[in-house]
Amino acid sequence: MNKHLDESLENLEKMIRDLRSHLKSQELEVGFIGQLRLQIESLLSIFSALEADHELAQTHQVLLIVAKFINQEIDYQRNSFETCFLATCSLCGETDPRITQIAGKLQQPDQVERVLAVAKEHILMIEVHYESLSEASNCRRETEIFSIKTGADKPRVKRIEEEIPWEALTADIRDSFLREGKQKVSYQVYPLEE
Repeated sequence: MNKHLDESLENLEKMIRDLRSHLKSQELEVGFIGQLRLQIESLLSIFSALEADHELAQTHQVLLIVAKFINQEIDYQRNSFETCFLATCSLCGETDPRITQIAGKLQQPDQVERVLAVAKEHILMIEVHYESLSEASNCRRETEIFSIKTGADKPRVKRIEEEIPWEALTADIRDSFLREGKQKVSYQVYPLEE
């Protein structure tokens, strides 16, 4: 991806130099504007793909956190982490093959279903909060998992906090902080809102 971005930026820089030269001489070749438009569209598609990568990375990181919780706190490591990860994907409604195929192909999908069923019995809600920090270069992500142990009277909350670089945030989160002036953005990951 960076190779394509570097190439597109170099081509755009060359075209800007050429544009300046053409404007000084007041001569503009017929195909030049079309070439410039194509370079700009190429850059936009690269930036769009980079944004998709940020969203994919954020989703993947949150799913890993939840899978680790399920593996250690609910499944007690009876099944592999990959099994718990796929159960987490199912629990949270994640179907993107770029994420689900990370865990690989399992030979026993019934294990995933068993872990999923147990997770649904114990997990009440999963929320993810992004909080803008006074330090502009980072943001805090807090993943909250509300669960209840078998035989327990009241739910417990597991909170996992991490600092994330600003540039790793998705566009909608940055937009909420910058344009809307929000200090905190929250998403409910489970149960799925209909």
